Amino acid sequence: MTELFDIAGTVYRDLSPEALKGLGRSITVPNGAVALAFPLSQKGESEPRLLRQGDKVKTAELQGLRMFRTEPFEVEVPVDGFVSQDGFALRAELAVSLSLDGHDADALEDFARTLEAKAVQGVVPASMRTVDLADWLTDDVRLGVKKYAIEQPVEALHEQDLVSAFEPYVRSALRKHLLTAGLVYQGLRRVRVTSTEWEELNRESAEARKREMVSQQRQRMRELWEKDRRRELLSKHELEEFLKALEHEGVIQDIERKKVALDAQKVYDEAYLEYEKQQHDLQKTLDALEVSRQLHLDRMRFEERLAQAKKAYETLKGASLEFFISTIDDEDERARLYKQLIAREMTPEQIAAMANDDQQVERLLQQVMAKIDELLESERRVSSRVFRPFGQEEKTSTNAVLLVCGKQVLAYDPRDYRTVERPNEVYDVSDRDLGSLRSVRVGRYGDESFVLAGARQGCYAIPAGNNGSPVREYAFFTENVHKGGTNSALIVHDKLFAAHSEQGLSCWPLEDPALLSVPLYTSLTKDQETTRALAVQNGLVYFATGGTVAAFNPEAPGDEPLHVWSGGGREVTAIVPIGKDLFAGNRQGQLLRWKLDEPGTTPEVISQEPHAIYMLKLAWIGGMPHLVMGSKAYGALVRSLNDLSLSTRYECDTQVRWVDAASDFVAAVSADQQHLFLWHTNDPLHPIRKITPGEKIQDMYVWTNE
Repeated sequence: MTELFDIAGTVYRDLSPEALKGLGRSITVPNGAVALAFPLSQKGESEPRLLRQGDKVKTAELQGLRMFRTEPFEVEVPVDGFVSQDGFALRAELAVSLSLDGHDADALEDFARTLEAKAVQGVVPASMRTVDLADWLTDDVRLGVKKYAIEQPVEALHEQDLVSAFEPYVRSALRKHLLTAGLVYQGLRRVRVTSTEWEELNRESAEARKREMVSQQRQRMRELWEKDRRRELLSKHELEEFLKALEHEGVIQDIERKKVALDAQKVYDEAYLEYEKQQHDLQKTLDALEVSRQLHLDRMRFEERLAQAKKAYETLKGASLEFFISTIDDEDERARLYKQLIAREMTPEQIAAMANDDQQVERLLQQVMAKIDELLESERRVSSRVFRPFGQEEKTSTNAVLLVCGKQVLAYDPRDYRTVERPNEVYDVSDRDLGSLRSVRVGRYGDESFVLAGARQGCYAIPAGNNGSPVREYAFFTENVHKGGTNSALIVHDKLFAAHSEQGLSCWPLEDPALLSVPLYTSLTKDQETTRALAVQNGLVYFATGGTVAAFNPEAPGDEPLHVWSGGGREVTAIVPIGKDLFAGNRQGQLLRWKLDEPGTTPEVISQEPHAIYMLKLAWIGGMPHLVMGSKAYGALVRSLNDLSLSTRYECDTQVRWVDAASDFVAAVSADQQHLFLWHTNDPLHPIRKITPGEKIQDMYVWTNE
């Protein structure tokens, strides 16, 4: 009987008629068990007979026999798939104590029916062990465990005694299931919750603490060793000093004398440094005065040269043959030609005889005229390359200095000393959706001027003077949120162009702001860190992307730019085309120059600045063309385009970043983007105004009346 019903591990066994025949003539119910006996003549027609332990029944009288364990037994239930309050994955192993109600045949029948319900493909198991019950209980136990664990941190669950904590949750979760299965809940015996993630974290923390402890101990030992060593050296040094004091009298007095001498040397050094500073300031002032004087002399020489050229040209246009003959250096030839000129007074016969000589005179005179015309044409070419027609520079006086701060463009009039800190005009787009502002320029369309405010997601065209016309919004074709913003914008004909380092080069029709932008030359800009510095000259638009500069026709942009100038370094930061030259500044602080008609050549390095060149602008100062540079120097650097080796610095007490100028004022923004400095162009040493708008300046532009 023991082999057929292992009371230690079996909960239930169903003995079929065939199994009963092999058990002998009778069966005795073992200790700790009960049985339901189905009489041979009554099975399926009446209630089965309940047999208790020790009861004996003949096998020949039975149709079937079901044995049930009545002593409590434990079921090991493993549970996965739940987490702690702080998100650690957990695993639990619980031992649930259960029993069968051996006094109630109905309850035993419920258990048997549950077995039938759990049967796989209609096959009812002949026996059930405690390990087989785990699958019945896992889902309900997991539900109870999750309800408690989800409210606890992993530290309160991992490897803790949680029997009393889990008891009510497990009991509640199993109540309905056990009631229908005929099982009696006896209690929770063991609970062990573990977390592999928590163990790994603790292991790493423990190892880190161990390493830290070892490091601290080593550091402590090192400090103790160093302390002992210093104490030993100090004792030795003190002994040597004491012996030296005993051997040499007057040591203290000598030390005091040296101290007095050192103090005197310090005073002398400070005085010398102050002297050098004053000498430097004086030399800087003298240099600035010399540069100013040279600029004045350059202008005077240019005016004198131009006046002489005009006078000579007017004179030569109506000059006589005698004048041209007088320009010939060869005295003999000049005398011969004079004679031939006199011969013009001779008779027709004499004139005919000397016809060949007259033709030679005419040829020489034509050569002289051609040479003079060539010299004048060369002078005109030089002037058109560098200089404007004289007097045009007077049209470039300052209307306003525009600053970008937050979502506002502030306009300051340098001549208005009553509003030192208050802008004369404010262009506010705080209620609009293109993001914070990054740049400002001014463009014209028809008879109207627009303040072009470059934003993070597009560009605004604000009517100048806040004249009541609506603000135009031009949005990029993509709604990606950019870190930067539109760094440059300009209007050419009926189009608006904008440069954005992440968006590239974009274009809109001015008359239809509702249209999204059209990207241009993405094959050139997509792999570059920056796209910036729009400029226009002679009907072409120029822009910088990465280390190259490109130019295109704004009326018909095409698939590829018309020209590309490469070799500008890692990143070209500013450009300005002037006449037949293209100037550029790069991130390495180099001032470069290309020839516009030689795009395939390597640029000439004009100068090397210690910092990146942030801005280049053309300005007419004192009637002469100058290149204004911003490069984190202490002031704005202005170079003469007549001689790029000549420069003037408009001095201030801090480094500047952005610069711009007109014929009357020079403007610069400090490197910390907090202040605007303004100078008169004829006084580079003393800023006339320092404006602090109270918010970080993102860009600056000098709006002229040109």
